[in-house]
Amino acid sequence: MMKKKNNIIFTLILALLLLPVLGWAQPADAVEGSITTTDGEEINILLDYDLEQNVLRGYDLASNRQYAFTPSSVISFQFYDRDLQRQRSFYSLPYRENGQISSLQFFEALVEGPVSLLGREYAVENGNGGTVDPAGRILIPTADLTRWVYFTVSEEQEITPLKLRSRKILSLMETRKDDIKAYIERWELDITFQKDLIKIFSEYNRLLVEES
Repeated sequence: MMKKKNNIIFTLILALLLLPVLGWAQPADAVEGSITTTDGEEINILLDYDLEQNVLRGYDLASNRQYAFTPSSVISFQFYDRDLQRQRSFYSLPYRENGQISSLQFFEALVEGPVSLLGREYAVENGNGGTVDPAGRILIPTADLTRWVYFTVSEEQEITPLKLRSRKILSLMETRKDDIKAYIERWELDITFQKDLIKIFSEYNRLLVEES
């Protein structure tokens, strides 16, 4: 009888110990990354970025805890994207949208320099053929479930939506327009492809730094 009672107690203790683990599952999209908080703390943690809610979630396997970070509590975060095969860096930046009060939002820094290129992904339903986001901006398809919108950042830290038209981009790069036009033609670049857009902005920033 005593042995049976001890077995029951042991089973209950084991169940209590396993409960936090059994009740928590690592999300499939979580990746190893790092966060710099507004307190200046750097945290290495599993990350999961919610595109719809503009919320960053962190998962600490060691302590079995979950965290939620908003743009107001984070300066930046980074992780390596195995699908894109590159390091991705995001920053919390103030942005005024459609005349509304400026608020902090997460932006990905695709190119950093005198004229930086930022990007934001928007999740869409599979098979959705729409090409305009809720704010009325043109969305460029890059995958089945996401769309991209691009922005530029001037040296004065002003964030401006970017229309992906050759004439618009060349006018933005007016001081080196001929060089950029020749660069696009030489390498047969297409501004609707993100990798080509990154190359164009990287070249423009290289020229600006070179002449400064």
